[in-house]
Amino acid sequence: MKNIFKGCFVALVIVFSLTVLWKVDDEKYHSVWLIQLSPSRVPFVEVEIEENIYNMEIALGSKFELVLEKEVLDRLPKIPLEPVSWKNPVGEEYTSSCYRIPKIKIGNLEFKDIDVVERKNQPECILYKNSGKKAVKISGSLEKKLLEKVNLLIDFNRSVAI
Repeated sequence: MKNIFKGCFVALVIVFSLTVLWKVDDEKYHSVWLIQLSPSRVPFVEVEIEENIYNMEIALGSKFELVLEKEVLDRLPKIPLEPVSWKNPVGEEYTSSCYRIPKIKIGNLEFKDIDVVERKNQPECILYKNSGKKAVKISGSLEKKLLEKVNLLIDFNRSVAI
């Protein structure tokens, strides 16, 4: 009987230890991002850059990591990179400035050494709908190359990305 009690106690300690280790590991590698929808139903998240919060559209349409408005880029410490070029779906070619910024943070995930393309030749990006709802200022977009660095599950019903 004494050996059974010892065995159960050891098993309980092992299970508790593994639970604690799993929880620590879970917090380090997993994050839940609150996804909001603009009045026009475009998903966006809050991104921290240099202790400021910016709304960033979740976009998967380009080959870049991050696209930011010039007014945001002007306030950030950055390293200039070679300009980048791309074509839109109808074949028009564009060139834009590219920079590297030290880091961004989304939830508890931190991304370092992010290549950022300056958004050019576009009107101020405000997502809205003629519904009387308040417009949402979008300062840029999280793009495919950045989001490929994480496993991302978007749950639109609960408005979160996991």
